[in-house]
Amino acid sequence: MRPGLRPRLLQYRPLRFPFLVAERAIAPLDFSGLASHPERIVKHLLAAHHDGHQFAYDLQILSAHPGRLEEVLRLADEVLSSDTKRSRWLRDLVVFEGYHENLYREVKRAIEGDYELPPEEANDPDISFTAYLGWCAAQPKTPSESLRALFRGDLSLAVRERGGETKP
Repeated sequence: MRPGLRPRLLQYRPLRFPFLVAERAIAPLDFSGLASHPERIVKHLLAAHHDGHQFAYDLQILSAHPGRLEEVLRLADEVLSSDTKRSRWLRDLVVFEGYHENLYREVKRAIEGDYELPPEEANDPDISFTAYLGWCAAQPKTPSESLRALFRGDLSLAVRERGGETKP
């Protein structure tokens, strides 16, 4: 965690939430990111903490928009290379030390076309946008099929892991 009072307070998601909304870094009703303009996804990457390889999902979406990955790289570099009120705010808002360094490194990889994820993450729809699209494709095709699956107990928003365990 970054030192200071702000990061210590912002580590709690309910306290961080209104600031992320005000920054337009999250769209609370857009769970997939597909309804978000690329500009919002750029803001999301700069201001909303991502663990591990969770950058991949947003970077895969942004790669469909020419110049947006380079924009994220430039803006992450600005946060890292300047000591302004804005850069300090963004560093504190993501709470954890090293976040923007990791973002910069992952965006560079994405620009080079390297989205490789460990196998257990490559199939996780919370980490990989392509895995999310696969999850969507596996859902019932019609409302009536969805209703039947719901009554059978086969419909869930959880991801089924190998071995039958459910991940919320």
